[in-house]
Amino acid sequence: SYTGGTTIASGAALNLSGSVAGNVADNGTLTLDGGAVGGTVTDGGALNVTGNGGSAGSLAGTGAGTLNGTLTLTNAADTYAGALSGIGGLTIAGGSETLTGANSYTGGTTVASGAGLNLSGSVAGNVAGNGGLILDGGAVGGTLTNSGALNVTGNGGSAGSLAGNGTASLNGTLTLTNAADTYAGALTGTGGLTIAGGSETLTGANSYTGGTTIASGAGLNLSGSVAGAVADAGTLTLDGGAVGGTVTDSGALTVTGNGGSAGSLAGNGTASLAGTLTLTNAADSF
Repeated sequence: SYTGGTTIASGAALNLSGSVAGNVADNGTLTLDGGAVGGTVTDGGALNVTGNGGSAGSLAGTGAGTLNGTLTLTNAADTYAGALSGIGGLTIAGGSETLTGANSYTGGTTVASGAGLNLSGSVAGNVAGNGGLILDGGAVGGTLTNSGALNVTGNGGSAGSLAGNGTASLNGTLTLTNAADTYAGALTGTGGLTIAGGSETLTGANSYTGGTTIASGAGLNLSGSVAGAVADAGTLTLDGGAVGGTVTDSGALTVTGNGGSAGSLAGNGTASLAGTLTLTNAADSF
């Protein structure tokens, strides 16, 4: 329980299956084998987390990290600019951590309620966001399940797909690269949404004022609503859904038996109406 720091010199190593109360300055190799660091781990060398997992108060530094189990941060308050690899995962149980590097670990990332993750770098796997997640130019390779609060800054951000029912504020563009889920929350803000691949379903009332773009080969199923315009080069399905602005259809538009509405309709794509399409502020040519 000593409260002073622990220093690992270059070329030296510490294997920790027990615990230390203070900070660890790692210039050599730190292995957490079920071990716990009460303070901040500053990784300037190599950090290894075994299948037994490990924990630290916070994580800083620019060194390499290999996660073969879950690394849990209990009081995160730092920026980590290194690269975390491996098959393990990362849990932010308390505080707020910033990741700026390209992190290729394939396990999940969990942000607990009350905790936060600021991402200007990238993570390869899925993210379960029960707290606050900020995408500041950052990228999530897998599915982002938002059950807390998602914020996309003016630098934008991307995820494979979007699920959950949390709140979200888009001040830049959120790009979905491999959409395959249903999002039941509400997207607000001045930013926009791009579906670059896959097919996303939106069931909530989304008031963001930026445009929605559907790339060729991608799809959007809308039983909820979006406030702005939709540029559809892929497939837009209105299943009782509403578009506040103009739908520019250069791909395929489908209206199910539940009907749908748009402000206006433009473009030269195909359209299949199995229900009624209502135009609320028509001003274009189709």
